[in-house]
Amino acid sequence: MNIDQQYRQMFRVVAARECVDHFSSDRSHMIEAGGAYSAQPPGFPPLRGPRATSSNNMNEWINMDATTGRGRVLNLEDMEAFVARGPHRFT
Repeated sequence: MNIDQQYRQMFRVVAARECVDHFSSDRSHMIEAGGAYSAQPPGFPPLRGPRATSSNNMNEWINMDATTGRGRVLNLEDMEAFVARGPHRFT
């Protein structure tokens, strides 16, 4: 099946510690145009890793441009091969 490049599945693979240290979300993605939350926010404080450089960097994590961001961006075939290799250690 031929799928246009823009619709192919991509995955950003990041070491857990790096994600915990650098991820941040101020929940602004949950706020609708009128200012109300689109859903009840979680009962815990917004997430901000100790090494995060802003209060909301979610777009950096969902961006699939391999030349930016943390970790590696893999296509479906590379992700399948990555998972098939078994347990992983990131350095």
